[in-house]
Amino acid sequence: MDRLTRTSMLGLAQMYSTQTALVFPCGNGGTNVKRPLVAGGHLSATNDIYRVNALWSAGNSEALVGLPCSANHIIVVDCDRHGDGDGVDCIERLFQINNFNAIRHVPVVATPNAGRHYYFESPPDHQRLKGKLGPAIDIKLNGYVIAPGSIMRDGREYSLLNGVPSDLAAAIKHRALPPLPIWLHQMITVQEANASSTMSANYNVYARLKGLVCKVATAPEGERNATLFWAACRMSEMVVKRELPREDAIALLDKAGAYAGLSQRDVAATIRSGFSR
Repeated sequence: MDRLTRTSMLGLAQMYSTQTALVFPCGNGGTNVKRPLVAGGHLSATNDIYRVNALWSAGNSEALVGLPCSANHIIVVDCDRHGDGDGVDCIERLFQINNFNAIRHVPVVATPNAGRHYYFESPPDHQRLKGKLGPAIDIKLNGYVIAPGSIMRDGREYSLLNGVPSDLAAAIKHRALPPLPIWLHQMITVQEANASSTMSANYNVYARLKGLVCKVATAPEGERNATLFWAACRMSEMVVKRELPREDAIALLDKAGAYAGLSQRDVAATIRSGFSR
């Protein structure tokens, strides 16, 4: 509890603001936890040092540091491990399938409830992006997140796993955060009603493939072979419709089955059965 001093939280807010990041105070307990403590919420965020000092004055001395997303040109993939499921496990499997090493390429923040925040540069078309990727995975576009370095009253932290908070603050200042991977960008892009039929068809095929691969890769033990067989049947139908080459479908299924923990022999046999059907 001695770590929760006005100096610690005020100092964190000052650090972000001196790097030009916009911040605002959020509740640190009870029914107000993580809720804005200033009129206007995240829209009232500031990087004016005098205003920051005032916001973290006596009444808000333990306030967590809120970071608006849009105003700071960031987009955060927010994964939880409660309620709707394990969003962290799902996104990490998607990263694995797409050969994306998040801990090496983007700031990753561990949240107090065992969740994860993945920080990216907000793309120019952020208004066309969906606010949710799947169960327990939110895409923070226009809202806010709690900044790494913030400490809860019980001692739990928002901890940057691959750096220190000043690294993130500097990246925000210099617009140096990495962009969304192309595959992730496509998965969360909302298709416009007037998009060409070809573009829409290609997007739908891509989305279906991602769904099938993710389903196989995350299948629980005891259901892995059946899930792989089902996915192979669906992909064989797509091959027949000439929506993708047979060799690409088999390669995707092979990789997803192996990631799920099936042996190479079982994977090959199950894929053959699905395609034969």
